[in-house]
Amino acid sequence: MSKISDADLQTEYNADPRGLGYKPAEMSDEQLIELSNAALRDSLPAEQRQVFRSVVRSYELQSAVVFSDHASTERTDLQRSAWTDVLVAASVEGINPASESLRNLIAAIWGATPTLAAIEELYKRTGSSAEFAFGRKVNPQDLSQYRRAEAAAR
Repeated sequence: MSKISDADLQTEYNADPRGLGYKPAEMSDEQLIELSNAALRDSLPAEQRQVFRSVVRSYELQSAVVFSDHASTERTDLQRSAWTDVLVAASVEGINPASESLRNLIAAIWGATPTLAAIEELYKRTGSSAEFAFGRKVNPQDLSQYRRAEAAAR
């Protein structure tokens, strides 16, 4: 797990860039962690709430396929083979939707179809403020680090 810098922690909690209502002096570590890791509110624009999921599973990909797209005679053997390869890879450990090359491959397989739109919906989920600020959720060690940095700054 990557270490979050003192400056990033101080910016998040002291400046509160997403207006979540951080009050570090009044809140316990548990309250700050909970607020940092909670899913972002619907009052924020969608692009400010969505993060890539860590994994998408084979069964989710298969469920997104629209029958008429799958049955289309416009699919080439290469596209069908590539889709099978994606499903096999996803069945082992899932696929990482943050991979641009993988997203491009899936787009090349399905083109501008309802199936591609449904698959693209699988890529993201509502994230937390911590995930936007730090790329991961906050833990108690991070809050300890923040409290020490704040004390040293006084």
